[in-house]
Amino acid sequence: MAIGPSSLSILCQSVETFVRQGIRAAVNDIDVTVGAPAAAAGAPPKMNRINLFFNRFEPAGFGSDAHPGEPWFMRLHCLVTAFGQDDNAQKVTAGEFELRMIGEVIRLFHETPVMAAVDVNGEATRLQALFQPLTMEALNQIWSTQSDTSLRPSVAYEFSLGPIVPSVRRPVPKKVSRLGLHVRPSASGEWEKEEITVRTLPPRPASVDTTRPGWAPRICFVASGQAAEVLHLELDRSDLDTHRVTVWAAGAPGEALAFQWRLWDEEHGWQPAGSPATGTPQTTTIDPEGPVPEPLTPLALPINAAFEGTSTQAMLFAQRIHMDPATGTEKTIKSNPLLITFYRSDLP
Repeated sequence: MAIGPSSLSILCQSVETFVRQGIRAAVNDIDVTVGAPAAAAGAPPKMNRINLFFNRFEPAGFGSDAHPGEPWFMRLHCLVTAFGQDDNAQKVTAGEFELRMIGEVIRLFHETPVMAAVDVNGEATRLQALFQPLTMEALNQIWSTQSDTSLRPSVAYEFSLGPIVPSVRRPVPKKVSRLGLHVRPSASGEWEKEEITVRTLPPRPASVDTTRPGWAPRICFVASGQAAEVLHLELDRSDLDTHRVTVWAAGAPGEALAFQWRLWDEEHGWQPAGSPATGTPQTTTIDPEGPVPEPLTPLALPINAAFEGTSTQAMLFAQRIHMDPATGTEKTIKSNPLLITFYRSDLP
């Protein structure tokens, strides 16, 4: 059984198709081939021909340590040669036709150096044509290997970058916003579930210098009377629709803050969620070891009990509007982000 198309052959064939369509080969009675110049010269006569001779392949020059399961990019070097035939009816010599064809190729790659997208075994790519001047020594080295074929008008191009796609791709893990580990009771109900959220990652002490016009607020959750930057919350709680989380904000007291939720979406990343809420800072500092101020800002969760997934994550941040006196424009200044991981323990 014959071997199927490879990544390299697909790339070279895409160049041949691009040239064939770009010079309107069928209308202009020109044949476009891929192979050695000697083979093109020995083809049946009475046909003007442009031959593409891919003779050298080089690595991209960067990313040389690519994983064996990832595409490896290469530079393709090609010699483009024109083989013309005399046209007695139009009184055009073979040499004139060769110059016309080479000129059309140069025009095509000059006008459209980046070719149309091509699918290379599942990897979409666009090749770019780069003109490569050839010295007489380089031309002689190529044509001396082509038997008795005489030198014809030729130009050289580099096509980059072409991917060599592995047959077995490296599995790519899904993007996540946080990695962690927790232990909870089994679904059999042998142990009672906790009635409060699990507090993790307490915040570091922080102080906001409100004397600076561009100060950024600092926020944290408060759960069971203690400060936290990350919370875990079960989705199967009966009061999920009415549940609130409390937020401690540090900044200039009385300054208006807007609280905004972001919910993680596997396809689109962080997306706005929940209802907008406002509040004000309670203190200028956050000290996880000190007393918690009152009253805190209560916020509704960005999801409800109708959520059908097994887990998700939400991010919360506060922002304030600052008028920059230097430019006279408004700037939105955001706080540090907080994270809640929602999960369901009622599923097998």
